[in-house]
Amino acid sequence: MFSYLPEALKVLSKYKDHPRCENKDIVLPMLSNQKMNAYLKEIADLCYVRKHLTFHLARHTFATTVTLSNGVPIETVS
Repeated sequence: MFSYLPEALKVLSKYKDHPRCENKDIVLPMLSNQKMNAYLKEIADLCYVRKHLTFHLARHTFATTVTLSNGVPIETVS
């Protein structure tokens, strides 16, 4: 784990004992692409963002603005 990303560590610890994660042996509960895109649209509407947001766009934005900007190696991000 990266000690300089404390918010990410908080999220991981929040879901450590989540039943869906334990049943499927995953780190975070996963939403369907359709549901994730619906949530992103709702957030965009609430924030008056006119750009069409998708999970694909969010994933790449996270990779560039959060991980790479905080010194995470590109090999880890990819």
